[in-house]
Amino acid sequence: LDNLEDASAAAASVEASYDPYRTLMASGTLASVDPDRLLIKRVLLTGAPISVSKRLAVVRHMFFRPDDVRWFKPVELWTKHGLTGHILDAHGTKGYMKCSFNGHIKNHDTVCMSLYKRQYPPFDARDFD
Repeated sequence: LDNLEDASAAAASVEASYDPYRTLMASGTLASVDPDRLLIKRVLLTGAPISVSKRLAVVRHMFFRPDDVRWFKPVELWTKHGLTGHILDAHGTKGYMKCSFNGHIKNHDTVCMSLYKRQYPPFDARDFD
C-alpha cells in the first residue's frame, strides 16, 4: 500500500509542475570543452590474400597501382583474426603487394589498414560578418 501512495503522490507532483509553455527540447551529455581536442576520421582499407605461405602473403584489392603500395609501405597492417604485419614490396603492376605478418595467416583472413585524417569543424563566413 505504501508504494501505491508514493506513486500517486509522485504523479500528482508531476501534474502540478506541468507547464505547456516549458517543454524539454533535448537532453544529452557534454563530451569535452577542451579547445585542444581533435576530431579524427578513420578510413579502413581492406584486401584479400591470394597466395599464402606461413607468415608471408600476397594481398590484392587494397590498392590498384604499385605507386600506391610504395606510398603506404610504412603503415602497419592488421587482420580480422588479430595478426599484425607490414608491406614488404609491390608485386607486379596491378597493385598486389607482398606482406609479412607476426604469425601464420589463413587464406580466408582479411587484411586491413587504418588511415586517419583530422576533421575540421564546418566554417561559415556569414557568422563573422
